[in-house]
Amino acid sequence: MISKVKNLINILNTNKPIIEVINSLVLSTVVIVTSVRSCQMYERQAKAAEVQIRPSITVRHSYDYNEKNRDIETDSLIISNTRGDVLNIDSTAISFIRYEITKGRNVTNYFLPIIYYGISAHTGNSKGDLIKHFDLNNHLLFGILYRTEVLQHPKDLFTKLELYTYLKLNYVDESREKNEIFFLIRPGEIIPVKEEDFVSCKEYLNNLTFPQHISKLNYLMLVSDISSGILKPDNEKECKFDRRN
Repeated sequence: MISKVKNLINILNTNKPIIEVINSLVLSTVVIVTSVRSCQMYERQAKAAEVQIRPSITVRHSYDYNEKNRDIETDSLIISNTRGDVLNIDSTAISFIRYEITKGRNVTNYFLPIIYYGISAHTGNSKGDLIKHFDLNNHLLFGILYRTEVLQHPKDLFTKLELYTYLKLNYVDESREKNEIFFLIRPGEIIPVKEEDFVSCKEYLNNLTFPQHISKLNYLMLVSDISSGILKPDNEKECKFDRRN
């Protein structure tokens, strides 16, 4: 037994340099693995902190009602921030009416640029409600146009009159990074969209006619603009009213 122990000691003494190299390699591996895990943990913590301070921008409708009959009179868009701080924000709202006419199997879309959210009010806040887009009695006025069209359009046609708005938001966050986001407000929902859809629709509407204020629109004007060729069919679907990001 003693001889075996002596032999083991001799072997260890003989291979001492090799053992030291192995120990160094093991130690280096442990250090590398520990460093990598520390970096990964730091990255996760940094990303979590970034998410916590990154603004979360939301858009919603807000309505003002008639005190007597509780009908909606004014439709407002409220832009809010629910997380982090917004240092600076600006917005652009582009509204248009889509007038769809179906006769037999032929479906034609006409787009009329309008001023629906003509007033923009900034709160000056970095959190909570930031901007309010509205126009006095805009919802009431569109409702009058809608009901008039329903009553007066030719009965051999199937028609659809709908309101859409593209919204562009520019803001600066706490890290001084500039951001752009885009939304489409269409009947029943508010959805994020791509920049290219906003730009394409804006350019198309700019080439049509100067936007009319919602208070100046009526059904006869709409029909006249179509029959005179001021409003042309959008066969290329420049305004992506049925798209989402």
